[in-house]
Order: sequence, then C-alpha cells, then structure tokens
Amino acid sequence: MEIKKINAWSLARITTIFGLILGIVSVILLAIANKSLESIPLEELQQSGITNIEFTWKTAVFTIVSYTLVGFVWGFLIALIYNVLAKYIGGIVLDVKEKKGQ
Repeated sequence: MEIKKINAWSLARITTIFGLILGIVSVILLAIANKSLESIPLEELQQSGITNIEFTWKTAVFTIVSYTLVGFVWGFLIALIYNVLAKYIGGIVLDVKEKKGQ
C-alpha cells in the first residue's frame, strides 16, 4: 500500500493539536524554571547573564498560541511538500497485513 497524497487540512488539524499540547507543556516547564530562578539572588542571576525572569500570563498565552499556530502551519506545509514529492518520486510504501476474519 502506498500513500500517494496527504490531505493538508487533515494533517494540519492533527499537528495543531500536537502544537497545543507542546505549548501547554512548555508553559508548565517555563513556570517551573521561573519559580526556581526566583530563589536565586538577583545579583547572581545578573552575573550569569540572566537579566529578565518575568513570566506573565501574556507570556503563557503567547507561547501556547505560537506553538499552536506553528503546529498548524508546519502540518499544512509538510503535507503540501509531501504531495509534490510523492507525485515525482513516489509515496511512502506501507507493508500492511490484514487479520484473518476481518
């Protein structure tokens, strides 16, 4: 079985969800990192080159929205690029085995 074409909107929907999940995970990790940096004196942070550790709701929303949008765009573009390449060099070949009785 060969995948000759991928529906761009279909793949974009899936990668949008992946982007959303990664955005949420990133915000959680950023919040944890920010909280741990609060325990370090400001002078030490500045000596190590860290000057701004502000983490706000704006940052969280921007991060989640950005990851979600990037997920959509990448999924859409990957499907379009795959479709062009598959037309000229062939698609991905899957070796599937059907179960007996189905």
